[in-house]
Amino acid sequence: MTTSNHPAHGPVSLDRLHQIREILSKAAAQSDGGNLGYAMADAVKVINEVLECRKAGKFPITQDGYVMVPKKLTAENGAKGVLSGEFSETKFINCPECFGEDECETCDGSGRLEITVPVTWTTIKAIWVKGVEHFEAATQQKNV
Repeated sequence: MTTSNHPAHGPVSLDRLHQIREILSKAAAQSDGGNLGYAMADAVKVINEVLECRKAGKFPITQDGYVMVPKKLTAENGAKGVLSGEFSETKFINCPECFGEDECETCDGSGRLEITVPVTWTTIKAIWVKGVEHFEAATQQKNV
């Protein structure tokens, strides 16, 4: 194994975490009790905690390309103020001038008008929940 393809240069997989724990456990057991030995023993404890968190489905460390976000959007966590009014959709309504029965300058005779309406806060929250559910399920499948 060359230096460039050593596992230390990549992400820490579950297998690698177990390898590191074993290496540090053996080294700590052979230590003369100095600071390095205590540090290795502490590192083993940290690794054990991470492994327990993974088993329990708690992932305190995020992967590259991911961020921690709240499961639900609320006014209290600031989401309502940030997201309300940020999104809109196009809808068509019947022309209130002619109802599609005459030549009309308002709708050019189509009988319909295109309007832009804001996406409701309820809809924004529902979309968010679906996204969180998707990525939560994908993360759990990946870590099984």
